[in-house]
Amino acid sequence: MRMFSRFRKNEDARQEMKLRSAATALAAVAVIILGAGFFMLVALASGYIKTTGTYTTTKLVAGSYSSTVECSGSIEPIRVTDVNTKATGTVTAVYVQDGQYVKQGTVLFEIQDAGADAQAITASVSGTVMNMMVAMGMTSDQLAQAGMAMQIADMNVLVGVVQVPEYVSVLLEDGQYANVTSTVTPGVHYKGMLTGLSKDSGSSSLTSSGQALYDASIMFDNPGSLKVGDPIDAQMR
Repeated sequence: MRMFSRFRKNEDARQEMKLRSAATALAAVAVIILGAGFFMLVALASGYIKTTGTYTTTKLVAGSYSSTVECSGSIEPIRVTDVNTKATGTVTAVYVQDGQYVKQGTVLFEIQDAGADAQAITASVSGTVMNMMVAMGMTSDQLAQAGMAMQIADMNVLVGVVQVPEYVSVLLEDGQYANVTSTVTPGVHYKGMLTGLSKDSGSSSLTSSGQALYDASIMFDNPGSLKVGDPIDAQMR
């Protein structure tokens, strides 16, 4: 009888210890959950965690899906050379104009410092003059502020440059097919291929909602009658 009583007491003690352990574990879990909830509230209130809006879930239906990225841009020359000079003084003569074709070595303009001979600035490459900044009477300081005197572009190789929103740029990669159209040539479709996507933050622009826009380059099989500056719309998939 005494042995049974001792056994009973030992069993009761073990049950009590189990209950205490379970209660302690539950209390620890509750503390963790409450602490996490409190942290989230504090983080939201302080701005460390930001909500981006509401979302709607839609039931996924079996079938085939395709992703097409549509964007706009313009035709640009693939090779453009800036014309600069370290000569000081004042521009005394300008011999070229926008749209003019020049050969390598052609004198573009002259600049002269007081009491010195005029220095001739020549073309380092052949191509078409564009984006002229230089003008008669400009000083070397004004040219330096302009960043360049002009540009010389190789018009033989054209590329389409379109702007792609950051949130869809992840869908694009080099080699993707592009279907290009232009309002300048209604009804005409040009085949192209994505050859580059620049994610340089220094050259990207922003949408009205603050999304970054990246430049994507499209090479054409045949640009046809497209010219520099023509607007284009591209579909890439």
